[in-house]
Amino acid sequence: MIGDQGSLTVVSGTYRAWIPMTTQTYCTDYNINLDVSFGENSQTKIIPVGSNFSIGFGSCCWLTNLVVGVAGSWSIVSRINTALRLDGYINSSPFVATLPVIYKQINVQYVHAVQMSDPDRTDVLKCRWSTKTLPNTNSYDECGGVCNGIPGAILNGNNCTITFTLQKANTYAVLALQIEDYYSNTTTATMSSTR
Repeated sequence: MIGDQGSLTVVSGTYRAWIPMTTQTYCTDYNINLDVSFGENSQTKIIPVGSNFSIGFGSCCWLTNLVVGVAGSWSIVSRINTALRLDGYINSSPFVATLPVIYKQINVQYVHAVQMSDPDRTDVLKCRWSTKTLPNTNSYDECGGVCNGIPGAILNGNNCTITFTLQKANTYAVLALQIEDYYSNTTTATMSSTR
């Protein structure tokens, strides 16, 4: 197992029966150039219908060669909402599938599309910059020291594309986003929020 001895806990909302989950994971990969390990782990939790709360974990420290947030804190948070949807079903949270590190040349403009998906096929998916400013969907710091981690980047939240140009060689930029699902184009309240 890799990672520190932290726990994924309830950070906002009223759900009291949550049993903290370890943040340690099974190592799946190691990047020798970054001196970083990657891993994943999962647990199944039984949560009553009608629950609405955020779980999160914050710690330290990011890489020392970041554009924004050098060796700073980080925060991961997700909203869980098991209230019944308008169609009578319980919502499934959206997710993304991406590589943990994507290499790009400097001084070249890129448009990167974040591949969002949702088991509830009719949901409207949007993304937004994670923020530590309250209020936000999760009522919690969503990004630690890497909010706005790509200076000058422009986000189109409707299709989750980011337009950016990296300016500095031999550094890394962190992209901190929240992926949120809506019941339809006309609803304004998110059903869940995932980082």
